[in-house]
Amino acid sequence: MSVLKQAARALLAAYAARGGETEAVPPALLIEALEEMMAAFTELDRLHGPNGSLPDEDPTVLGEHALACLSDLNVWVDQLGCSAERQWLDDATLAIADWIIRHGGMLRPAEPLVNALASRANRLSERPAISQLFDGMGRIIDHVHPAVRADADLPAPERPWRILLFNYAIVATRTQDPDRMARAYHLLEAWLPEECPVFFEEALRQSQKPVYGEEVRALVREYHQRWTMRH
Repeated sequence: MSVLKQAARALLAAYAARGGETEAVPPALLIEALEEMMAAFTELDRLHGPNGSLPDEDPTVLGEHALACLSDLNVWVDQLGCSAERQWLDDATLAIADWIIRHGGMLRPAEPLVNALASRANRLSERPAISQLFDGMGRIIDHVHPAVRADADLPAPERPWRILLFNYAIVATRTQDPDRMARAYHLLEAWLPEECPVFFEEALRQSQKPVYGEEVRALVREYHQRWTMRH
């Protein structure tokens, strides 16, 4: 049985145990829609190649429907206490993001991507895997839809673009790679300068942990001093 079907059975069982009545779209319909969309993506890859353009389809719009479906499933996973299915949801979300990017689309909505990346980051402890995640995050950041970057409707702490940039910088620090750290810190400075003093204050505190080397501490101190002097 595929991971998708295993996860679906767990969600449906938890939903049935709860009583199965809700005004929201039930998980069975969301899972069915997701399966149909993923099958369609596979067929489009077959017809046009894994990186080909889609003359009759808009990958941004197709991906938006899939990511919205995953966002709703994300809510159900939380409500039904199906934490064991979180990794499947993360993997599906990031696989769909990869499909959108490969076909030249842009990523929206961003909430499921932010959740999937943060969840995966929390599961990783080895630096090579963290570095690989960082590189994947950078690819996603490069393809986030402009509407997500400019979204001013949500309160600042809840903006997906803000959270994504913060998490990118945190993961960069965990790589302990100065080049990756500088890349993420530069984006933070460019997009969220008003929040840099607080971020680098916390980064400096975290960098004192034994797991971090002196090169990391020195770089964090440099950024901390830069923003302390500005404010």
